[in-house]
Amino acid sequence: ETMKWAVLVDGSAASGRAFDSVVQFLCAQNGRGQHRDELTVLHTFDPQEDAKKPYYLQGLRILNSYSTISIRARRQYDTAGPQKLKVKCMHKTYNSEDENVQVARLEYFDSGHGTETAPAVVASILNTLHKDIHPDFLFVGSHGTGGEKVGV
Repeated sequence: ETMKWAVLVDGSAASGRAFDSVVQFLCAQNGRGQHRDELTVLHTFDPQEDAKKPYYLQGLRILNSYSTISIRARRQYDTAGPQKLKVKCMHKTYNSEDENVQVARLEYFDSGHGTETAPAVVASILNTLHKDIHPDFLFVGSHGTGGEKVGV
């Protein structure tokens, strides 16, 4: 049996800590049980908005840095116990101009009231998790770009 883990990254320090946390957790769990562990690192971005950012903040650059970091994480995991970690880094793009993308539809509603929508970035993440990754565990850390300031 394979235990699937996912971590969402956006280049922030908070998402870096989420990545570090999932690796520490995986290393502590290595050898407990007969399952294999598979980690997917997911980054989503809008290509049009991404092109406006400095190179070091662009989506593929962020993902490439996690590909390198994942090699170190895999070595750390492999030395912590008998299992071998499989790591996959992937990206998905979205169009931030799309608002309220459908992410779920409840079959037992006959009217449109059973449809759930989300902003494009959230829809991209949820659809990728559902269709491509099927994680058993999800680690998230993001500083966000707006909203109410907490603890300031």
